[in-house]
Amino acid sequence: MTLAALGSGIGESLAWRDFSGKYDTLYHVILRGRFGFWRRRIPKVPVPGKERTYYVYILTSDSGTLYTGVTNSIFHRTLQHKNKATPGFTSKYGVNRLVYYESFSDVLIAIRREKEIKGWTRKRKMALIESKNPKWEDLAQGWGELLPRQPWQVRDPLADQRRGDSSGPKGKSGPSE
Repeated sequence: MTLAALGSGIGESLAWRDFSGKYDTLYHVILRGRFGFWRRRIPKVPVPGKERTYYVYILTSDSGTLYTGVTNSIFHRTLQHKNKATPGFTSKYGVNRLVYYESFSDVLIAIRREKEIKGWTRKRKMALIESKNPKWEDLAQGWGELLPRQPWQVRDPLADQRRGDSSGPKGKSGPSE
């Protein structure tokens, strides 16, 4: 790691900066003031990490109730709504069909878009949904269900769950003599 000392004209402050090219980070600053020396950390500049995706989504119920939300995992959040895992508006009114979603790379933009859509009239929300999903089909149809056995599988690891039996094999549990 290559460090370089930086100085400013006011009060002899020093900052140590990493110039190795890997990070752009200020580690700490030593300030000389009226009452002695102080040392404080300067927040690190965020290093680009894993790219995240955020979703603004609209759910509906069979009666036509609309719900707008934001999440970072559209799959898990939709399954929570479908299984009524969280108490609240969606479980109370049976809102469980995903009819529209948008994806964003910045959470603040996603939240801003969610608030924008929530402020719209019902008619405008319906027009937005119909622009992408004119038949109002459930975009999450089949999510979370067990997949059928594939012909290339030698054995079925979920056979007991498919039959509805979770207790395991019946009968003798050991080798027969």
